Amino acid sequence: MREVDVIDRKMLREHLAMADRHVGEGERNLSEQRALVAELQRDGHDAWLASKILRQFEALQAAFIEDCDRLRKELAQLG
Repeated sequence: MREVDVIDRKMLREHLAMADRHVGEGERNLSEQRALVAELQRDGHDAWLASKILRQFEALQAAFIEDCDRLRKELAQLG
């Protein structure tokens, strides 16, 4: 294995670890935001802004998951 491949694999593993952390943090954020939206709705408050933020969190989470998938694919291609 070439030295460049070793460096690339190491860098990809580090980026994947960071992306995995983002996914975990995103799951916690989503859970909290979903609970907030539900609470606001249950108590008869306007949940429009909280729902908008939830949709943004969901879009970010999808991007984090896509990033993880891409990094895993790149690692697999390096062997």
